[in-house]
Amino acid sequence: PRRMGPSPPMPDPVPALPARRLSVLGQTRSRRTRQELVNTAIALWKAQDFDDITVDAIVEAAGVSKGTFYYHFRRKEDLLLELGWTTVDRVGDEAERAYARGASLKESLDIGMAGLARRVTRMPRGAVARTIREFMFSRPSEARSSEAGRHGFMSGLLQAGQLAGELAATIDTDEVADVLNIVLIRAILESVGETSSEPLVETLQRRARLVLYDLEVAYPSSVRQVETSPGA
Repeated sequence: PRRMGPSPPMPDPVPALPARRLSVLGQTRSRRTRQELVNTAIALWKAQDFDDITVDAIVEAAGVSKGTFYYHFRRKEDLLLELGWTTVDRVGDEAERAYARGASLKESLDIGMAGLARRVTRMPRGAVARTIREFMFSRPSEARSSEAGRHGFMSGLLQAGQLAGELAATIDTDEVADVLNIVLIRAILESVGETSSEPLVETLQRRARLVLYDLEVAYPSSVRQVETSPGA
């Protein structure tokens, strides 16, 4: 009988990715897909009205299925809500990182406003106004919570300032963020409506400082280390 040679070595098993790692990878892909759908809609918006853009056109341009779209978004307008929350998160990140690196509250606020102005001016004017409308007047059931846990523009920075002792514990940072949101949205709408000739970044920075320094009026003796700027 034919003698059998030694069996070939078995290949090493491919280690399975831990469930946690798979979950993180899935979440990353999901965020990228959501962002790609938003970016695609914005790109199409440059050539036609948002109301004329169909879901079919968006998924075709993004290279995904219609089912993928409806997995992430219930309706086309939810793309605008996603855009609004993404802006809140990214602008907040920039300001909070600057504060963590040692910038003052005022400097960090200016950095955040510069980031907001940069994003707004890159978008079609009609897209900005429509996004604000959807973002501000969406029903509570349609709005998602910010992944970073922010209540609104700059609420994370205000909370950081409070933890550092620059803003007293008596200040309601969510209330201040709400006021700041309204002030900034008004400035942005004035800019896209061309009713203001002042550069948007300057308007945003100036008005944000006004809200910050008016805390001393709304919350007497609560602002500790923030010095009023003559240019505010």
